Amino acid sequence: MRLTAILSLGALLLVPMYASAAPARAGKTAPHRAAAKKASATRPARAPRKAATVKPRPQAGKKAAPASTAALRLEVTPAQIVLDGPTARHTGLAALVRPDGSRKDVTSAVKLHSSAPKIAAIDGRRIVARGDGKAVLSVKYGEARMQVPVEVKGANRPVAVSFRNDVVPVMARIGCSSGGCHGANSGKGGLKLSLRGYAPELDHV
Repeated sequence: MRLTAILSLGALLLVPMYASAAPARAGKTAPHRAAAKKASATRPARAPRKAATVKPRPQAGKKAAPASTAALRLEVTPAQIVLDGPTARHTGLAALVRPDGSRKDVTSAVKLHSSAPKIAAIDGRRIVARGDGKAVLSVKYGEARMQVPVEVKGANRPVAVSFRNDVVPVMARIGCSSGGCHGANSGKGGLKLSLRGYAPELDHV
C-alpha cells in the first residue's frame, strides 16, 4: 500500500512539470520553422536541365568522304621518266601541295594510268618498260591530276646478267657467302668467297 501511494504521488508531481514544458518547446520551435519556410520561399528556382544530345555514330564499314582536293596541286617526282633497258622500272613520289605551301605524301594513295601499256605498263606502284617509244603517265589523287612524260629505250636489248648485281646478292641471300659456309675465313669444301660478297671482284673467276 505504501509503495502504491508513493508511485501515485510521483505521477501527480510529474504531470504538471511536463504540461508546463510542452508550451515552451512549442514556442521555441515555431520561429525556427517559420524562418526555414521563409528561406525556402526566397531560394531561387533551379534551371531546367538541358536534354542530352546524342551524336549519330558512323555506320560500320563506311569511311568518311575525303575532303575536296579541287584547290590542291599534285606534285610528282621526277617530272619526267626515262626507262633504259628491258628490265628497267621506276617508282616515283607524289605529294599533295596545299594552298599554304605545306605538302602531304600521297604516293601510296594515287591512281596510275599509262596511255600506252605496250610501251610503259603499270605494275603495282611501278612503271615498267615493255617496248621502245613514248607514253604519258597519268597520276590522280581525288580531283588533283598530273601527267608525266615517259620514254622507253633499249627494251629489246638482250638481258645482260651481272655477277655483281645478280649473282652475288643471290649467294648472300641463300647463305652461301655467310660465315658458316663459303664466307668463312678458310672457306668450305675448297671454295672460298668473300663474306657476304663484300669483294665480288675476288669471287668472280
